[in-house]
Amino acid sequence: MALLGVVSWNSARENPVLFACLAGGMAASVAGMLLRWLAWRQEQRDKRELVDAARLSSTESATTIVPRGSTSGVPSDAANFGAGT
Repeated sequence: MALLGVVSWNSARENPVLFACLAGGMAASVAGMLLRWLAWRQEQRDKRELVDAARLSSTESATTIVPRGSTSGVPSDAANFGAGT
């Protein structure tokens, strides 16, 4: 942005109104880029939260109910715990 302003800087310094408009335009452009960047970051954060929420809900719905007494889903060493006593 500064490179675009530098081109007109010398001629704009001669006229105070033109100089104020140039400086204001440069500042407004930088502020606009900053706001767009902040909006992009918020959009990325929202997308990440949506993906995380979808992942969480898919893992909750993917869990299975294991009948009482069944050892499926239990590590083999935990299923055999105390079997030798």
